[in-house]
Amino acid sequence: MASFVVLEPEGLNEKAQADATVIVRDGFAFFALIVPFFWLLSKRLWLEAFVVFAAILAIGSAATTQFAPVVPFLIFLVSVLVALEGNDWQIAKLRRRGYVEKAVIDANDLGEAEIRYFVDHADLRQPPESADTGTETIHQQRQLKSPPQFPHIGSQIGLVSHRGDNS
Repeated sequence: MASFVVLEPEGLNEKAQADATVIVRDGFAFFALIVPFFWLLSKRLWLEAFVVFAAILAIGSAATTQFAPVVPFLIFLVSVLVALEGNDWQIAKLRRRGYVEKAVIDANDLGEAEIRYFVDHADLRQPPESADTGTETIHQQRQLKSPPQFPHIGSQIGLVSHRGDNS
């Protein structure tokens, strides 16, 4: 399972905030490894794309010198850097624009992360039903449910689970 970071802008009404919500996968970006410059452009990370392009040009200019054998390795290292840090750069850009981190969700893909976030928060945004009809409110129904049980397979790094429990 991958981790997804949910970011929402501050100061908007609920509908506009839901429309402006951004979910970013936290972790390694495979396409950033293959084509780092174009991946950065597709994520609208203009400054980072310019810096990576300048670094690749500077490394490429060393191909005519005595450092020619290490040039492909150095360009590969730049690609690995972008693949590892690219999503973090995207999250940092959104934070600079006024977005606030609202949740971190474990999911298999982006679609599942969206479903988990919006379904979970839709219950909290609905007004509670009236108490005089004898029906339970959504909050009461949620308290009666047992907490979800997550499988421990695949959620453990080394000897310690990344959720904080030692099982």
